Amino acid sequence: THSLSLTHTHTHRSRIEMLMVVASTREHLACYRLMDLALDSFPYAGTTTTTEALLMGVPVITLQAPPPHSTHAHNVGVSLLSQVGLQELIAHDEEEYVELAVSLACNGERLRRLRNTLR
Repeated sequence: THSLSLTHTHTHRSRIEMLMVVASTREHLACYRLMDLALDSFPYAGTTTTTEALLMGVPVITLQAPPPHSTHAHNVGVSLLSQVGLQELIAHDEEEYVELAVSLACNGERLRRLRNTLR
């Protein structure tokens, strides 16, 4: 398992915010305005949350599961990102997943461009 602290990625604590549960769908979707990017979970990939993030204009980094684990449940993010033309946000191993996330988080212009094209 790959473990990386925020200190090692040069991510300042102020950029990470944990949100409480919100009461309505409207409030929930509004929370996506607060995000720079979303990280798809693994080994079981997000489905609804990944779709919501993309629909709300938030780029998502996902990890493609290698065979024999390459089932739909593990690769929903791969399918979704492929359908919207964002194959460059699909990592093929945990190291690349971290590299993609850090690289995108540090590139404000690319984040803005992706946000504008996703919406």
